[in-house]
Amino acid sequence: MSAHRLFQNASKLSARLSRLSSPGLRNMIQAQQPAAFISTSKKNRDTTTVAGTVQDTQPRTVEDFANPKNTWQSYGFDHLDPEMDINRRNFMLFFTITVTFVLGGFCIAYAPDIRMKDWNQREAYLELARREALGLPPIDPNLVPVDQVELPTEEELGDFDVVI
Repeated sequence: MSAHRLFQNASKLSARLSRLSSPGLRNMIQAQQPAAFISTSKKNRDTTTVAGTVQDTQPRTVEDFANPKNTWQSYGFDHLDPEMDINRRNFMLFFTITVTFVLGGFCIAYAPDIRMKDWNQREAYLELARREALGLPPIDPNLVPVDQVELPTEEELGDFDVVI
């Protein structure tokens, strides 16, 4: 019997026995882990063979390396023309860096205040401009009606110093 078939039979048996009504027996069966059957012997089917012969390339000379067309490796933009490949690579590099840093920096510098750090100062300027346009004083002295203000009496203040 193969290891896989033994494992399947053990799993089926465990599933059937786990349906038993005895909780102690069910816990004992579930506590056991399934065994892993590992073989350490060498197998011939684990190796591969290549049919055919390996062709030797001609040895490279200094003249071969003097001509860059023989040693050109494409950047992935054009696989046939080295000049077009390099031009497209340079364009993409320039475009990517320009968009990323220049336009990205511009967007970050002129983005609205997303953390709302300066909203109170902006609102104050807007309110002052509105009040000046209407001819009102910058701060209304009757913002809170005088009859609704309750001040503590002298007895309640006691020895507390009030600085005006």
